[in-house]
Amino acid sequence: MRRDDDREYLSAHDRYAVLRTQEGLPKDDGGTRTVTRYDDVTHALRNVNVFGGTLGYNPSIPPDEQILPSIPEPRHGLVRRVINGVIAPHRLKPV
Repeated sequence: MRRDDDREYLSAHDRYAVLRTQEGLPKDDGGTRTVTRYDDVTHALRNVNVFGGTLGYNPSIPPDEQILPSIPEPRHGLVRRVINGVIAPHRLKPV
């Protein structure tokens, strides 16, 4: 990778560094709240009813083409259980 190729990554890193200095859950230009600090992430993961799994949710994308973080509950939990059942460490060990 050439040095110039990672400008966007460095820019994103810098943006997240700024967000981490702000109180609460800051909003980006599009109004999306961003969880950037470890304690906030832990809190969000333990309170899924408040912080739902709708990252990047777009109702115009067919349900079978959505990525897991963008699938709203209750379907998110159902799909996650199927995936976890397939990629669980005890299932991958023989591979």
